Amino acid sequence: MSTTPHPSGFQEDDNIDLKRYLSLFISNWYWFAIALFLSVSIAYGINRYSEEIYTVSSTLLIKDDQMGGGIYGIETFLPGGDLFRNRQNIKNEIGILQSFTLHKRVIDSLPEFHIIYIGVGRRNIAETRMYKNSPFVLIPNDTILQPQTQIYLKIISEHNCRIELNDGFRFDTTLHFGDRFKSRGFDFRVELRDTNEFRYDPSASNKYRVWFAPAAVLANQYRHKLGINTIDEDASVLSLSLTGPETEQEADYLNMLMEVYLQQGLDLKKQTAVSTIKFIEDQLEVINESLIQAEDDLMRFRDDNRLIDISREGASIMAKLEKFESERTQIRLQLQYYEYLNDYLSVKGTSHDLISPSAMGVTDPQLVRLVQEVAV
Repeated sequence: MSTTPHPSGFQEDDNIDLKRYLSLFISNWYWFAIALFLSVSIAYGINRYSEEIYTVSSTLLIKDDQMGGGIYGIETFLPGGDLFRNRQNIKNEIGILQSFTLHKRVIDSLPEFHIIYIGVGRRNIAETRMYKNSPFVLIPNDTILQPQTQIYLKIISEHNCRIELNDGFRFDTTLHFGDRFKSRGFDFRVELRDTNEFRYDPSASNKYRVWFAPAAVLANQYRHKLGINTIDEDASVLSLSLTGPETEQEADYLNMLMEVYLQQGLDLKKQTAVSTIKFIEDQLEVINESLIQAEDDLMRFRDDNRLIDISREGASIMAKLEKFESERTQIRLQLQYYEYLNDYLSVKGTSHDLISPSAMGVTDPQLVRLVQEVAV
C-alpha cells in the first residue's frame, strides 16, 4: 500500500475543531458578558439621552426677473445663451442665500432665536431644546449687550424661581416672576409665558439652562448648516433644508429666510428703479438745456441773416444743423454714461445699482457683455 505525499509536505485537514473553540468560549465567557453589557448600556444611553434630530425642507422658485439683475444682452448673441445665463444666475442666487448679510437680517427678525432655553432632567443628564414651549421667558433690556454666561434657573414655586450663575464667582438668588434681575452685567426680567396655563409640579425637574446667543454667531451657524440643492439641472427651483432638534424652529427659520430673501429682491429692484429714474431725469435736463441752446442759436441765426422764409438750401442747412445737434446731444449722453460707469467702477457699489447701457442708447455688444460681467 502506498501513499501520495501532499505537495506542501503535510496532511491537509479541512475539519474545524469545534470542541477547541467551544472550550475557549466557555473559559472566557465573562469577557463576552462584559462586552455585551457595555454594548447594551451604551446603546440604551444613546437612545435614552441623545437629542432627536429632524430635517425640515422647503422649495423656493427663483424667478427670471430675480435672476436678471436688470442687465440683458449676452444671451441674445450666443446660441443657448438663455440656459447659460439661467445656470449662472442660479449660482448667484445660491450665493445670496448663503450670505451672512441675509442670514443676519433673518435672525434679527426672529427674537425668539436670541435666547436659548434648555430643559434639564432630574439627574442632570437628559437635556431638551425648547422653542416657544418653555414655561417662562426672559425679557432682556435691548439697550445693553447681555453676557454670554449660562444662567441656571430652577422654578421653586408658583411665583418664584432661583437663578444661579457660575461665572467664576458663585452667585445664587431667588426672584419673583416679573421682577427685574440686574447683576453681573445682566439686565432682564423673568416672566411666565402663560400665567393661566402654568402649574407648578414639585415632582418635575423644573431645572433649565438659559443663555443669550449673539445674532452674528447664530447667523453664521444657520448659513453654514443651510442645505441648498437644485431640484433639476435645468429648473430654477431650489430645495432648502435645515436640520435641528426642533421642527417648528427650523420651519420658522426657513419661512423667514424666504420672506427676507424675496423682500430683499424687491428692495433692490426699487433701489435700481429709483437710481434709473434719477439718472434719466438728469439726462433730460441736459437735453432740455441743449434744446434751449439750439433754439437760441436758431433765433440768432434768423435775426443775423434777417430770414423770414428759409429757402430750400437754408432748409437743408437747418436739417443738417438739427442732425448735428441731435448727434451731439446723443454723444453727450453717452459720454455722461461712460463717466457714470467710471464712477461706479471706482466706488464699486452693489451690482443691482448698475444701469443698463441700452437705457442710455449705448448699443455696443462688447460693452453690454462687459457691464453684465461686472454686474454679476
